Amino acid sequence: MRTRVAILLLAALPLAAADLAVKASVPTGALLYHHRSTGWELGSVALLAVLLLLVRLPSRLLAAAGGVYAAGLAGNLLSALSDGGRVPNPFVAGTLAFNLADVLLLGGLALLGIAGMRLAVRHRHVLPAATVPVRIGRYARARWAARNS
Repeated sequence: MRTRVAILLLAALPLAAADLAVKASVPTGALLYHHRSTGWELGSVALLAVLLLLVRLPSRLLAAAGGVYAAGLAGNLLSALSDGGRVPNPFVAGTLAFNLADVLLLGGLALLGIAGMRLAVRHRHVLPAATVPVRIGRYARARWAARNS
Protein backbone atom coordinates (compact mmCIF):
# COMPACT_ATOMS: atom_id res chain seq x y z
CA MET A 1 0.00 0.00 0.00
CA ARG A 2 2.92 2.36 0.61
CA THR A 3 3.90 2.01 -3.03
CA ARG A 4 0.43 3.07 -4.14
CA VAL A 5 0.45 6.05 -1.77
CA ALA A 6 3.82 7.08 -3.22
CA ILE A 7 2.47 6.70 -6.77
CA LEU A 8 -0.55 8.89 -5.96
CA LEU A 9 1.62 11.58 -4.37
CA LEU A 10 4.29 11.46 -7.08
CA ALA A 11 1.57 11.99 -9.68
CA ALA A 12 -0.39 14.63 -7.75
CA LEU A 13 2.22 16.95 -6.28
CA PRO A 14 4.17 17.96 -9.42
CA LEU A 15 1.00 18.29 -11.50
CA ALA A 16 -0.71 20.47 -8.88
CA ALA A 17 2.46 22.57 -8.63
CA ALA A 18 2.50 22.97 -12.41
CA ASP A 19 -1.12 24.11 -12.35
CA LEU A 20 -0.42 26.68 -9.65
CA ALA A 21 2.65 27.90 -11.55
CA VAL A 22 0.61 28.34 -14.74
CA LYS A 23 -2.10 30.24 -12.87
CA ALA A 24 0.53 32.50 -11.30
CA SER A 25 2.39 33.21 -14.54
CA VAL A 26 -0.36 33.47 -17.18
CA PRO A 27 -2.42 36.67 -16.89
CA THR A 28 -6.13 36.15 -16.35
CA GLY A 29 -8.79 38.73 -17.19
CA ALA A 30 -11.17 39.86 -14.45
CA LEU A 31 -14.10 38.10 -16.12
CA LEU A 32 -12.28 34.77 -16.34
CA TYR A 33 -12.53 33.78 -12.69
CA HIS A 34 -14.95 31.15 -11.40
CA HIS A 35 -16.34 31.77 -7.96
CA ARG A 36 -16.39 28.79 -5.58
CA SER A 37 -18.50 28.39 -2.47
CA THR A 38 -17.57 27.00 0.92
CA GLY A 39 -19.66 23.95 0.09
CA TRP A 40 -17.57 23.35 -3.03
CA GLU A 41 -14.40 23.66 -0.95
CA LEU A 42 -15.69 21.15 1.63
CA GLY A 43 -16.75 18.79 -1.15
CA SER A 44 -13.30 19.04 -2.70
CA VAL A 45 -11.66 18.14 0.61
CA ALA A 46 -14.04 15.16 0.94
CA LEU A 47 -13.14 14.00 -2.59
CA LEU A 48 -9.45 14.24 -1.76
CA ALA A 49 -10.07 12.00 1.25
CA VAL A 50 -11.88 9.46 -0.97
CA LEU A 51 -8.95 9.52 -3.39
CA LEU A 52 -6.59 8.71 -0.53
CA LEU A 53 -8.79 5.71 0.32
CA LEU A 54 -8.48 4.43 -3.27
CA VAL A 55 -4.90 3.38 -2.60
CA ARG A 56 -6.25 0.53 -0.49
CA LEU A 57 -7.39 -1.15 -3.71
CA PRO A 58 -4.71 -3.33 -5.33
CA SER A 59 -4.03 -1.27 -8.45
CA ARG A 60 -1.08 0.98 -9.18
CA LEU A 61 -2.89 2.31 -12.27
CA LEU A 62 -5.83 3.35 -10.07
CA ALA A 63 -3.41 5.12 -7.71
CA ALA A 64 -1.80 7.00 -10.60
CA ALA A 65 -5.20 7.96 -12.01
CA GLY A 66 -6.25 9.12 -8.55
CA GLY A 67 -3.08 11.21 -8.42
CA VAL A 68 -3.94 12.97 -11.67
CA TYR A 69 -7.48 13.68 -10.46
CA ALA A 70 -6.18 14.79 -7.04
CA ALA A 71 -3.75 17.18 -8.74
CA GLY A 72 -6.58 18.95 -10.57
CA LEU A 73 -8.74 19.01 -7.47
CA ALA A 74 -5.93 20.31 -5.26
CA GLY A 75 -4.90 22.92 -7.85
CA ASN A 76 -8.38 24.43 -8.00
CA LEU A 77 -8.89 24.10 -4.25
CA LEU A 78 -5.63 25.84 -3.38
CA SER A 79 -6.38 28.58 -5.92
CA ALA A 80 -9.82 29.14 -4.42
CA LEU A 81 -8.50 29.19 -0.86
CA SER A 82 -5.72 31.64 -1.67
CA ASP A 83 -7.84 34.01 -3.77
CA GLY A 84 -11.03 34.47 -1.77
CA GLY A 85 -13.00 31.67 -3.41
CA ARG A 86 -12.05 32.64 -6.97
CA VAL A 87 -10.30 30.28 -9.40
CA PRO A 88 -8.49 31.85 -12.39
CA ASN A 89 -9.09 30.36 -15.83
CA PRO A 90 -6.31 31.74 -18.05
CA PHE A 91 -7.06 29.62 -21.13
CA VAL A 92 -9.95 30.43 -23.43
CA ALA A 93 -11.28 28.30 -26.28
CA GLY A 94 -14.29 29.97 -27.86
CA THR A 95 -16.70 30.62 -25.01
CA LEU A 96 -15.01 28.15 -22.67
CA ALA A 97 -12.55 29.37 -20.03
CA PHE A 98 -10.48 26.74 -18.20
CA ASN A 99 -7.18 26.06 -16.49
CA LEU A 100 -4.69 23.19 -16.27
CA ALA A 101 -6.44 21.82 -13.18
CA ASP A 102 -9.68 21.45 -15.15
CA VAL A 103 -7.83 19.44 -17.80
CA LEU A 104 -6.26 17.29 -15.08
CA LEU A 105 -9.69 16.68 -13.51
CA LEU A 106 -11.18 15.49 -16.79
CA GLY A 107 -8.14 13.39 -17.68
CA GLY A 108 -8.02 11.91 -14.18
CA LEU A 109 -11.72 11.07 -14.33
CA ALA A 110 -11.24 9.20 -17.61
CA LEU A 111 -8.21 7.38 -16.21
CA LEU A 112 -10.11 6.48 -13.03
CA GLY A 113 -12.87 4.93 -15.14
CA ILE A 114 -10.39 2.90 -17.19
CA ALA A 115 -8.43 1.83 -14.12
CA GLY A 116 -11.61 0.90 -12.27
CA MET A 117 -12.82 -1.25 -15.15
CA ARG A 118 -9.40 -2.90 -15.40
CA LEU A 119 -9.46 -3.63 -11.68
CA ALA A 120 -12.98 -5.11 -11.93
CA VAL A 121 -11.93 -7.37 -14.81
CA ARG A 122 -8.78 -8.47 -12.98
CA HIS A 123 -10.78 -9.36 -9.87
CA ARG A 124 -14.01 -10.50 -11.46
CA HIS A 125 -13.82 -13.80 -9.56
CA VAL A 126 -14.76 -11.96 -6.34
CA LEU A 127 -17.62 -9.98 -7.89
CA PRO A 128 -21.22 -11.21 -7.44
CA ALA A 129 -22.50 -13.54 -10.14
CA ALA A 130 -25.56 -11.39 -10.75
CA THR A 131 -26.29 -7.82 -9.83
CA VAL A 132 -29.74 -6.51 -9.00
CA PRO A 133 -30.41 -5.20 -12.56
CA VAL A 134 -29.44 -8.60 -14.00
CA ARG A 135 -31.77 -10.38 -11.58
CA ILE A 136 -34.63 -8.00 -12.44
CA GLY A 137 -34.02 -8.60 -16.14
CA ARG A 138 -34.04 -12.37 -15.68
CA TYR A 139 -37.23 -12.17 -13.62
CA ALA A 140 -38.97 -9.97 -16.20
CA ARG A 141 -37.86 -12.27 -19.05
CA ALA A 142 -39.15 -15.34 -17.20
CA ARG A 143 -42.50 -13.65 -16.46
CA TRP A 144 -42.84 -12.56 -20.07
CA ALA A 145 -42.00 -16.06 -21.32
CA ALA A 146 -44.50 -17.64 -18.90
CA ARG A 147 -47.23 -15.22 -19.97
CA ASN A 148 -46.64 -15.84 -23.70
CA SER A 149 -46.53 -19.63 -23.50
